[in-house]
Amino acid sequence: MDNSVSVYPNPSNGKIYVNLESLSSASVRVFNEFGKQVYHDFDITDNIYQIDLKVSSGFYYVEIISDNYTQVFKMIIK
Repeated sequence: MDNSVSVYPNPSNGKIYVNLESLSSASVRVFNEFGKQVYHDFDITDNIYQIDLKVSSGFYYVEIISDNYTQVFKMIIK
């Protein structure tokens, strides 16, 4: 499978785009630097998925999960 999944921009002001182009359906979870989940959505089928995080500045981890695929992206929120 061509895993052309990406998360941008990085750093971000809280508006994040997730390119799920190569996945038919996915779940997205966002965790802060302490491991606390601050966002979750599932059964996403959009090619480009937008997240508007209302969180404090810092490091965050965006986890993309689909059948036979998991990837974590480190993000900086300004």
